[in-house]
Amino acid sequence: MLCHLPLLFPLVGLLLFSFLPFPVALGFYLPLAGLGAFAGLKVIEAMRQPAVTGAEGMRGARGVVVTARGRQGVARVQGELWNVVATEPLTPGAWVSIVELRGLTALVRPLAP
Repeated sequence: MLCHLPLLFPLVGLLLFSFLPFPVALGFYLPLAGLGAFAGLKVIEAMRQPAVTGAEGMRGARGVVVTARGRQGVARVQGELWNVVATEPLTPGAWVSIVELRGLTALVRPLAP
């Protein structure tokens, strides 16, 4: 909730006009309004970024198969070992891309060499 605090600066700054002379209040208000606008733009920019954590951040991640037994195996993705199930038989050393996560198992598709 504290992330919304900078967005309130311009609203709180309006109170200055009731207590201070106009030129003084304006001198305080303009930097507060600028800070609020800057914070708002940064929030919008951050919200447009793709997810980098959780299941959403794993979709599309690439990894290399460490061990394989048919369509199942273990792959190293982003430095971690994941149980994987593929659409086709896997071979050790093959590159895969995560399609979906189901619990602690990743559904993957092999990538062309």
